[in-house]
Amino acid sequence: MSQLRAQQLDHFIREIKGFKLDHGHEVGEKWDDKIHGFRLGLEKILGSQPGSVTINPDGAFNPNQEKGVGGMGPPNTGFQNG
Repeated sequence: MSQLRAQQLDHFIREIKGFKLDHGHEVGEKWDDKIHGFRLGLEKILGSQPGSVTINPDGAFNPNQEKGVGGMGPPNTGFQNG
């Protein structure tokens, strides 16, 4: 189980780094859905409820701090498990 989770996290990190390389210099709301999808992907890997992982501006995250999502469904991010 932990090896599978490690593989999923490695894949997730590669996708995040690729997105940052491709679009890290861009700003605007057009990326909000994609970034929200990455957040939901991380929460799914960690086994957290949607909105339960808080990502701070310094890049750290706190999986124990509650924050509501507001009932939004996950967007199609292209993130795949496995």
